[in-house]
Amino acid sequence: MGRPSSYKPELGDLILNGLIAGESMRTLCAPEDMPDRGTVVRWLAEHPDFEAKYAHAREAQADTMDDLILEEAEKVTPETAAASRVKIDAYKWRAAKLKPKVYGDKMLHGSDPDNPLPLPVVTVTLVKPE
Repeated sequence: MGRPSSYKPELGDLILNGLIAGESMRTLCAPEDMPDRGTVVRWLAEHPDFEAKYAHAREAQADTMDDLILEEAEKVTPETAAASRVKIDAYKWRAAKLKPKVYGDKMLHGSDPDNPLPLPVVTVTLVKPE
């Protein structure tokens, strides 16, 4: 049996649920009975509803990364600390990229309406020449 190429909402939901659960697109598309990554990318361009759900699933994936950070931190031992640090850093990076307003570094930008840059107040006194 070849890989599925036509979009079916049930298959799309299976992919979206896998993303929310923290799986990678590469892993989800690996089985022979699943569409390849290129097909899924094409579905995103051809089906606006699927594209919107995909964007939401990727943001929800960031919350899963946050859960994975806590799980990894809970089970760390002195022997596994270095490996756990690598995993936690990867999860943090992923979460920050997927949902930057929640998990990203806080930066103050002038164009950010939630955090406008404070402007200095300048007082000017006009003096008439004598």
